[in-house]
Amino acid sequence: MKLLQLIAVLAVCFLSLQSFAQQNKAGSTPVRATTDISSPTLSPKEDPELITLRAQNKIIKEYQSSLLDTVYWALAAVFAVAVILAGFGWFTNFKVYEADKLRLKEDFNARSKELEANLEAKLSSNHVELLKTVEGKLDALVERLSRDMSALRDELNSAKTKYDTRFETSEKEIARIETSYLNISKKLALSNTALREVEEYVWDLRGIPINILITQCQGLDSAFEAGDAFYVKHILDRMKTTMESKILATGRTIDDVVLKRIDGVLTKAAPFDGVGANDVREVLKKIPLEK
Repeated sequence: MKLLQLIAVLAVCFLSLQSFAQQNKAGSTPVRATTDISSPTLSPKEDPELITLRAQNKIIKEYQSSLLDTVYWALAAVFAVAVILAGFGWFTNFKVYEADKLRLKEDFNARSKELEANLEAKLSSNHVELLKTVEGKLDALVERLSRDMSALRDELNSAKTKYDTRFETSEKEIARIETSYLNISKKLALSNTALREVEEYVWDLRGIPINILITQCQGLDSAFEAGDAFYVKHILDRMKTTMESKILATGRTIDDVVLKRIDGVLTKAAPFDGVGANDVREVLKKIPLEK
């Protein structure tokens, strides 16, 4: 904007100088002498020196006018060159500015893509490491639970073998064996329930909510077998949370087989926790059926 204002001022000055030059040229035009030097009809009374001075004055005025025209045209040429140089400088600066802006934009885009790629690579690496760590801990936990279950089975088989030989000798001993058997079976069922909870966590890490629901149904079967109302209520709460946050919130559907499986365990869960089973059933009605 300032450059344009400077160009406008220079143009006005140039026009003013041209007008002033024209006025000076018109004003400096010598008045034609009333008496021509070469005229043969000079008055004998006119002084020859005066005539000579008039001629010299005319020559000086013409020389001054020519000199002023030369000066004005030179100034006009200087101003014209200044305007051209200013315009060229503006054009050059504009091109340089556009080139710098384009280069900065390309540098910024390249830097952004590089940072984005580095961030994605770092997040991916951290996710893989975290998944490996979690899977390692889960494998260790599953292995420990499997050993415990194996030990419980061995204990059950040992107890059953031991007390089978004494079954005929004492009804009291048989009752105690049955009680022990029931306790061990309950422990096995509860251990299986805990194992299913770990399996839920694995499916959650892998992002498969339908398998989480199936695992929860299996956990409810184990809780029914153990006759533990606390575990039944606990699993129903987790099942409701899974349906709301993992399926409804993400717009997933459910197939008919899984629907029937869930409906069956909810029917069995009603005697243990009727309110919880009804809450889960209400949420289940909101999930669209897979076509």
